Amino acid sequence: MAHRGHDPIGTAAHRNRGEWQVSRAYTVVGRAEPALFHAKACLRICEENDIRDWELAFAHEALARAYLVAGDREQTELHLQKARDLGELIADPQDKALLDQDLSTITI
Repeated sequence: MAHRGHDPIGTAAHRNRGEWQVSRAYTVVGRAEPALFHAKACLRICEENDIRDWELAFAHEALARAYLVAGDREQTELHLQKARDLGELIADPQDKALLDQDLSTITI
């Protein structure tokens, strides 16, 4: 099979999770700009592919965390609240607990 260049590998959900992971890694090392880039990509993939439930909540968690590293309190609070609101809609209690645990580590 010939390589076709820019064809994405994996599903939209896989790409979404990868963007979340990369964003998280950049927040750990204090790199706001790439953290925001990948968090925004995570949210965009969710929106473009109608990905909901815990993945959408975690996209906003990633944005809240990245904006915190960037020093933007207003955007941090906005996305933190969106993540909390979406967290209330998560079907699986274990997924909700994981989100709640991650959100508890974002302190403004």
